[in-house]
Amino acid sequence: MATEISLNDPLFRLWDKGQLVVILSRTKTAKDTIFVGNKADTIEALKSILTKKTQWCDYIERVLELITINSDTNANTTNQHENYLRLMSQETYPFRICDISLPQCRTGFVYFLISVKQRTFTYIGTTDCIRKRIRQHNNGYGAQTTSPVSLRPYSVMAYICGFDGEKKQLRYHIERQWKIKRDYLRLNENNDPRDWARVGQEVIRDVSNCNAFDVEANDLKLVCLFRNA
Repeated sequence: MATEISLNDPLFRLWDKGQLVVILSRTKTAKDTIFVGNKADTIEALKSILTKKTQWCDYIERVLELITINSDTNANTTNQHENYLRLMSQETYPFRICDISLPQCRTGFVYFLISVKQRTFTYIGTTDCIRKRIRQHNNGYGAQTTSPVSLRPYSVMAYICGFDGEKKQLRYHIERQWKIKRDYLRLNENNDPRDWARVGQEVIRDVSNCNAFDVEANDLKLVCLFRNA
């Protein structure tokens, strides 16, 4: 099969890696695929399309990581734990991050809400089911401080998970500490709600370093439902 691809000629320019996959799949062996045209232009076109990233690249790579079993027996304990803790993170989601579905399990969460109408108002709470709880807040009976119509609706900005339906005292402790750290940032004139949400990672670190709770660093996870940029 003979074909032509080009980096400079719009008639022969590729815009997706899938097109190259189709071209290469037309023959049984690579030697039967012939690229015609300027050699240097063809090489640059191949290089460009192979190194070009789309919204799907990181997502597909993460999917492959989730379905691939790492059989490296020489990995240390921490790496083995990370391999077993296979989660689809929000960072690789290929669509709008606001379209990500909230978990519907009842394993327990500490969550961080922000008012869509008044971005300076945030609320930190704990619940068994985060999807049910956000509906309650948006309907006006989640909590007294979130009930005013002037503040609704709310969006979940971040949450901490990994409680396995137990450890309610740990959830209450994390809720209090997250509020303390958020308020400390406010007092120091940090008015970025993203920083208030991200400080939840410090709470997880502090909990894992103390002896009051039987928690390791990888047991809990902070999920931020916003882009860093």
